[in-house]
Amino acid sequence: MVQATCRGRACCAHHRGVRTEYPSHAVTPTLLTERLILRPMDASDVSELVRLNADPLVLRFTGDGPLDEAAAAVVLRDRILPQYALGIGRLAVVHRDDLRFLGWCGLRRDAGGEDAGFTSYRGYRFHTDERGRGFATEAALAVLDDARRRLPDARILGRVDPANLASQRVLERCGLRRYGEQQDGDRFVWLYR
Repeated sequence: MVQATCRGRACCAHHRGVRTEYPSHAVTPTLLTERLILRPMDASDVSELVRLNADPLVLRFTGDGPLDEAAAAVVLRDRILPQYALGIGRLAVVHRDDLRFLGWCGLRRDAGGEDAGFTSYRGYRFHTDERGRGFATEAALAVLDDARRRLPDARILGRVDPANLASQRVLERCGLRRYGEQQDGDRFVWLYR
């Protein structure tokens, strides 16, 4: 069992101040680092997803486009929330001091293709004005350490655009090493594990 103490809006809207026990294999916990709170997203994060995806610099290496409120709600409902039942998923990253939303970081299970069954390092997105402070590495280390502890049989796979040097450095700081390359939709990516 994982014990998670919810911390008001910093944790999740539906568990304000409640201490809850979750089966460690079935629910994604809230993670705390020195500076960050990584918590499962909820409906109150839709506007933050819209704001994050409105920045072309945030989307530069993702292949994604901007989202309106309705599209962000669908992404949350259909892509993000279902992964939590698997004990993984994209987590909102908020600063512990002032609870500002910095971005997200997390894992997902791939549905098909060559890497089906891998628990994939899904990566992260941070507001551009929050970059260069080590938040991505701190969040990624927390997510990967948690996954390795709670999901010891998971195979972690990272994908990165060859031009995205900052993300390559984050993956390497987390102990992942480049092992290959593949076509990912309409773009080419390097693979890390």
